[in-house]
Amino acid sequence: MSSLQHSDGSDDSKKWGNLSPFSEDFLISLQPMTQRQIADLLQQYTEHRRESDLGFNLDVCGLAECIFERTEGFPGLVGLCCSEVDSKTILSVEDWVRWCGVNLVARVKQQRNFSVLSATTGLLAMSTRNQRLRQVMQMLLLQGSCMLERAERRTVAESLLSEGVARISSKTPDKIKVEMTCPLLRDVLLMEARFGLHTCPVPARTDTLDMQWILRESIARIQPENIQAEAAQTACKPFSEYVWQGELFSIVKAVVKTAYPLLLYRMVSEGRILQSVQHGRKRVDLVLIDSGVLPAHVVELLVSGSKDEMHEHWRRAVDVYQKLYTYGKVPCTIQVVNICLKGKEGTGYKWLPKVASPHVHVVHIQLHGNYSGALVTWESGVEEMVAILGGHGQLEFFPGSID
Repeated sequence: MSSLQHSDGSDDSKKWGNLSPFSEDFLISLQPMTQRQIADLLQQYTEHRRESDLGFNLDVCGLAECIFERTEGFPGLVGLCCSEVDSKTILSVEDWVRWCGVNLVARVKQQRNFSVLSATTGLLAMSTRNQRLRQVMQMLLLQGSCMLERAERRTVAESLLSEGVARISSKTPDKIKVEMTCPLLRDVLLMEARFGLHTCPVPARTDTLDMQWILRESIARIQPENIQAEAAQTACKPFSEYVWQGELFSIVKAVVKTAYPLLLYRMVSEGRILQSVQHGRKRVDLVLIDSGVLPAHVVELLVSGSKDEMHEHWRRAVDVYQKLYTYGKVPCTIQVVNICLKGKEGTGYKWLPKVASPHVHVVHIQLHGNYSGALVTWESGVEEMVAILGGHGQLEFFPGSID
């Protein structure tokens, strides 16, 4: 597919040359592609293949939608996805589902241009000379966006824009709002980041993951200011599921790496896209995957879920996710976690399935209004108080890491 190009009526193909697809110059030279342009590119590829294979058939519209959803038309990533469609013989959305969950993020990390971006991003995030830049990088990864003062354009915004990490989404005379370039780039960068832990106890067993213990330790380490930040607020929920996903992803990853140093689990954010008439387009929030010897573990998050939402997430976990992440005879386990604020629980608080599943478990977490603690209710009916002590450090980057 490398010989095919998208077109907007001008000959921009010569500008691709030596520009990094993650740089601001690249974004200036080539505007983000639309879903229709991606579909046109895939259609050209289909017609080219049919010259030698009349029976070749590609789900052009379905794959274009999948690629656009993850890349938001970011040219370098669109090109990579289309290349994988060709080399991996991905013909349908179902083929994309089977391949992209873990492999897409890993494939992006293998690219030379991304390795340069990754190293630079790590330096920006760990900068000791510009603490505000470090803070903004953490907010972008955890919350997806950040509001800057206009005066911070040169000291903060331009560093992120020039590396292609962020883009300006809106402006006012006094403020600039920047956001991550696209969901896929955020997921890839999160794969290389985790919170530094000041302390972490040793679990009873270190040869297999104890998800109850991991969730308990992770909740104790959340930073209330991240959950209460302006970007974490929503109109109908006490806080954003998106922000919770970023916060828990990095904490769970740090806990697993610190407490289980000998286990080779990789952690993936928003694991696999699902598309069917029954389930619509869905993703699991957090996935811990071993090489296939040890079971995979999935966390599916809700915020103040209703009874219908709880039932739907549980049913989807049983019918789809559990089978999707079970490798051979090693069953996957799933935690359906409902996080709520005391006094704003939602009708699904304390909901339990009528028939329990051996591998899918419901957990309810009720946060105190001042975020000093949380009441955790396990599916067994056992309740326990967890003190929220914070206790994770700055977001740390490990460029080139495989987890």
